[in-house]
Amino acid sequence: MGNTITKEEKAFGGCVVIAIIIGIILTLLIVVGYLVPLIIPAIFVLMAPVNYFIYIIKDKKWLSTGFWLTNSERDYFINNNNILATAYSTKSYVQNAVRSEGIAVNNDGQISRKSYRGKDLRAALNNANYDIDNTGPIVKELSLRPYRRWRKARKHYSDAKAFGFAFGAWIISILYFFATDGIYENFSIYFSEMRDNVAAIWDSEKSMSLNAPTSGLWISLIISIAIYIITRIISNILFSKKCKEPPAVSADNVYTYLDDFLRQQTYKEEKILQRKKDINEKKERKRKIKEQKKQDKSKQSSSEPIPPSDIPDCSKEEKQFISWAEILKNKGYTVTGNWNNWKNAGQWKSLAVVLPADQTNLRITIEYYTKTKKLYYGIAKLNEEDQISQDLLDSETFRKIMSDCGLTVTNNKWWYCLKYASFDDIFTQYNELIRIFKEYYS
Repeated sequence: MGNTITKEEKAFGGCVVIAIIIGIILTLLIVVGYLVPLIIPAIFVLMAPVNYFIYIIKDKKWLSTGFWLTNSERDYFINNNNILATAYSTKSYVQNAVRSEGIAVNNDGQISRKSYRGKDLRAALNNANYDIDNTGPIVKELSLRPYRRWRKARKHYSDAKAFGFAFGAWIISILYFFATDGIYENFSIYFSEMRDNVAAIWDSEKSMSLNAPTSGLWISLIISIAIYIITRIISNILFSKKCKEPPAVSADNVYTYLDDFLRQQTYKEEKILQRKKDINEKKERKRKIKEQKKQDKSKQSSSEPIPPSDIPDCSKEEKQFISWAEILKNKGYTVTGNWNNWKNAGQWKSLAVVLPADQTNLRITIEYYTKTKKLYYGIAKLNEEDQISQDLLDSETFRKIMSDCGLTVTNNKWWYCLKYASFDDIFTQYNELIRIFKEYYS
């Protein structure tokens, strides 16, 4: 028949379809290939401010608390953790009772309810399993919440810097590669090349080519990606050093970690202040001399602290510390601490007497935390870097001192013994601690 399609025509038609499909695929690949060096930098410039604002708005507020749980979160954790611990204890009790009392167990593993004892044990086990299934995930999520906050903050902080530096590197590279002919001219050549190469797919008489702007854009893209990776790695390291990774929350640290963290932050601030001390020493000396002249006092060494009456706007707490220091000095003790630089001493104000214990010098200290207005006294390392032997802490003499004075070990890394007291009675208790300490280590 006249309308019959031959095998050759079918084959030719199939080849045409395949050629069109291949042409479309190649066209898409070329277009995407030319757009990639422009799309990725656009992503960089978009993601840099996005991550920065997320870090500022959501993450940065946790830095001051070490990403730790809030008061309500801590109470919620303790309540659920207690329920979970009780449930596991009940489950262990039931399992032991079934074994020791010979309670029958069904084929499906359930405790037989043929006896009253079996009914009670099965009900207790079911209740325990219910509590475990319901509170277990809550406890696990809360225990990891500080770490997850820290990890998100690190990611947003690092991405904000990495995306920003990557886009900056891309801009600098473009300016370098396109400096000769100009940016507008080079981009015109780039898009003309893309159009010509797409046309070459459909026109056999045309050939594909690559011009300098194409290689320049791809090299710029590779440089920016490399800068992104390097900056992100460095930012992760810097953030981890600046903000310590919080541990998993447990019943042991849920209420103590925040205080320890704040105390460590205070020590860091004091170290920074100490490094600035030499720079500010000349200015401080002039200030003291000026104040001394106003009060018609005789000249003093710039290294000596200003008496309470010579300090303008001196708070009652500062006056109290200076008074205590003068009393201790009159008794012949060497007094240390940051009490004589109250304004620049940070949130923790300290006064201490240095005494030896088994060839190790320790501080018998009074500490005032301005943020909570709480006052403590106790025993601490002489310097932050000191390594105190565990044998000293475990010795009978040291434990006897703690027992007699009602002290407890709160943090083996930073502090050893602290006890809360009030301004009314702390100095009496503090002098008693010094007396007992000297008595045992005389």
